[in-house]
Amino acid sequence: MMMQAMIGQTLSADFHEKLATEIEAAQQRRAKSLTADGVLVIEIRGNIQAVLTEQVREIDDFVLCFDAFDKKELSAALQPRIASVLAAVRIGGAGSYELCRVGSGSYLLDSDGKVIHSFTFEGGEMTAYVSSPLREEQVIRIQEDIALVLANRQLTRAIQLFAHSLDRET
Repeated sequence: MMMQAMIGQTLSADFHEKLATEIEAAQQRRAKSLTADGVLVIEIRGNIQAVLTEQVREIDDFVLCFDAFDKKELSAALQPRIASVLAAVRIGGAGSYELCRVGSGSYLLDSDGKVIHSFTFEGGEMTAYVSSPLREEQVIRIQEDIALVLANRQLTRAIQLFAHSLDRET
């Protein structure tokens, strides 16, 4: 919906209803990920340079735009302050806290206090694979290696670690 609004398409009559539904769904997802241990919210305020391009769309009480400021640069600049807050909470607090980031974000306020949401589109990393069928000699070698590894119990832990290292998720 936001993208459609940004490229100049008219908003559907039920925009506010759809927006409220999406906000509620996001709140429910976040509530499921939170535990009863508590939530720490770090809010940092300050002034930054922002450039609003001609692709600005005002919708009631907020503004949408693209790339008004460099979010990565801002995040990197704020990391020492965030780390300091987290360290102080852990050191000065009574508990042995473990932290899990639930979310982060940034927004701007104009001189009238209107919220400006700046979007940045990025592509993720790409990996290309070329798959080919195994040759007969490879199949035979793999079968022999499976038998060898299964028969050698002393290598079990090393093989598990090696297999773990092959998992892209880890």
